Amino acid sequence: MTKDGFNRQITRQNGKALLFWVFFGLTGLTALLAFGVSKSRAIIEERASGNAKNSAVVKNENGNVKVTNLPSSGETDKKVSRSNEDCASSSSSSSSGGNGQVGGGLIADYSFDEGQGVNLEDLSGNGRDGELYETVWVNGNNGSALRFDNHYDYVEVPMPEDLEEFSVSVWFKREDGGSNNDSDTLFSYFKNAETPSGQEGFELGFYWNDPENLSFIVTTANGEGVRKSQRINKARGNLSEGWHHAVAIFDSEEGEQILYIDGVAVERKSHPAGNKFVPLAEDEAAIGARPGGGGGYFIGSIDDVKIYDRVISEEEAESLYENGHSF
Repeated sequence: MTKDGFNRQITRQNGKALLFWVFFGLTGLTALLAFGVSKSRAIIEERASGNAKNSAVVKNENGNVKVTNLPSSGETDKKVSRSNEDCASSSSSSSSGGNGQVGGGLIADYSFDEGQGVNLEDLSGNGRDGELYETVWVNGNNGSALRFDNHYDYVEVPMPEDLEEFSVSVWFKREDGGSNNDSDTLFSYFKNAETPSGQEGFELGFYWNDPENLSFIVTTANGEGVRKSQRINKARGNLSEGWHHAVAIFDSEEGEQILYIDGVAVERKSHPAGNKFVPLAEDEAAIGARPGGGGGYFIGSIDDVKIYDRVISEEEAESLYENGHSF
C-alpha cells in the first residue's frame, strides 16, 4: 500500500469514528432533554395536586407564568392566564385569610391601627379614607381602636354611588348599655324619617327604644318608587359587656337582609319581591353616628370595619368573627 493510500484509509476511519461520536452525543442529549421536560412536568403536576410546598414556574411562548402558594389540599382550582401586560390569577371560590380578610368585593377596609392622627386609612386601596371628628384613640380588640363618648364624635367615610347590595363587618364594645336615651350607631348610611317614604339607605346600631338588642334597618323600593323599611332587632348574650362582632348584609337578588352577631346568623327578613335597595342621596356614611354627625352618637369603642359590595357567605361571616376574635 502506498503512503497516499494509507493516509486515505486512516482519514476514512477517523471520519467514521467522528460520525459515531456525533451521533452518540446527539442521541444522549435528546434523551437528557426528554428526561428534563418529563421531570419538570411531573414536579409541576405534583405541586398542583398539593404535594409540594414551593412555587412552580411554567414557561410558554408568551413568557414566564409564576404560580405561587398553590393550595395544599388540591381542592381549589387555580386558573393562570398570561396577557400582554400582566399575569392574573383567580380562584374558583372566595378564600378566607388568617387576618380575618375574605376574598373579593372589599370596597373599604379600616383596621383602626394608626393609633394616632385625624384620618382613618382605607386599606382596600380604593382611597376611601375616613375623617375623624372628636374621637379618641384607645386600645382595641386588635391593636388600636377609636372611642366615642356621645359628644359629637364620629368618623365620616365616603360610599360608592351605585351600591345595590352590601355586607358590613364591625367590631364594637359598648360602655353605656343604652342609658343615653338615644340610638347608639355603629355604622350608618341612612336618612331617618317618621315613615319609610322619607327613609333611605341602611343603619346598624342600637335603637333608642330597644337598647338591649342590636338593630339593622334597610330601605328598599319597588318599580313605582314605593318604599319599605325592614328592621331586625336581635341580641345574642349580653352585648353591653366586652367586645362583640356584627355583620349586616343585604342580598339584592334574594331581597333579604341578614344580621350576624359573633359569627351566628341571628335573624333574616325578606323584602317584597322585586324591591331594590334605596341608597342615600349623599355618598357619605358615618362610623359611630349618623352621616354628618346627625345624631345617634355611640358610647364605647369601635374597631376593624370592613365594607363589601357583595353578599358574603355564612362561612366568611364566621371567619371574620373567628379570626378577629382570636387576637
